[in-house]
Amino acid sequence: MPPSGVSDRSGRTLKKGDTVQVTKRRALLDAFIFMDDYPVCPSEDEVARCLGEQGVVIDTDDEDRDVYIRFPWHDGHNDGHWLPALVLHPIDGHLVQHTSQMASLEWTELLYEDDNFKDVSLKLADGELRVHRCVLAARSSVFAAMFSCTMKESHTGVVEIPNVRTAPMRVFLRLLYTGLVDSKDWHGAQDVGEQLADKMPLEMLLEVAKLSKFYMVASVTTDAIQALKSRLADLSPKSKKDVDVFQTIFSAGIREDFGAMRIAAVEVAKASPIIREMYDSQRLQPEVQSELLGIWPPPPPKPKRVRRLE
Repeated sequence: MPPSGVSDRSGRTLKKGDTVQVTKRRALLDAFIFMDDYPVCPSEDEVARCLGEQGVVIDTDDEDRDVYIRFPWHDGHNDGHWLPALVLHPIDGHLVQHTSQMASLEWTELLYEDDNFKDVSLKLADGELRVHRCVLAARSSVFAAMFSCTMKESHTGVVEIPNVRTAPMRVFLRLLYTGLVDSKDWHGAQDVGEQLADKMPLEMLLEVAKLSKFYMVASVTTDAIQALKSRLADLSPKSKKDVDVFQTIFSAGIREDFGAMRIAAVEVAKASPIIREMYDSQRLQPEVQSELLGIWPPPPPKPKRVRRLE
């Protein structure tokens, strides 16, 4: 069970008044900010100013794992910035206390990036990825069973997954190893430059959620569902374009039986006059139309077209 409260990069549970330091890695900060899709993102200048800076914790958000920090340049009593907890380091005495936790997180990142000693090949629809058998078995009971002595994968060291592409699998594996994301995994490039600021494509995020559920990696499923709930929350209740995004997420939640996602989608539907209008005129996808019967009365039947004999 994950620890309660919000923890920084070292594993220290943060509370009001703690002093923290923002990471100096711009790519890491950008990836977290745009992945979590904050309602009010810091500007480019503010992000640059935060890098490596020390600040004081004013508040924390247990659900989104964010921390409200006041930096020395903030003037007003309520001024500050929300930042992801995992871009924050402890300082002073806390640095020594939590050195082992920090080293552990850095170690998992290095382990994922280094192909040396990886002993299993995942053969996918469009390529192949190498992984550590012990890591997959430790994080997933499905992989653990697959690598048992009675299964062929245990002897061959090859797992064939022909219906999954390498890009979503890379994202899933990095989350499984480290709990982090890196946009190069979905851009498929080693040096993506400004692309680091891009959000993960919706279809890929949905694939990652599906993979995490299939392989029973609860922490990755939780992260993916939270990201999808955030995207639902950002939809405009009056935008027809956003209805397509809503239906894509809702349909996936129904299909894969993601209860939290379905509940969040229903709440969005309640607040959207456009979705209600499309429901009443039976223009939503069949599975979405059927699910919304739980909150609205059945729509009136469509009138039949009758032609006279001529």
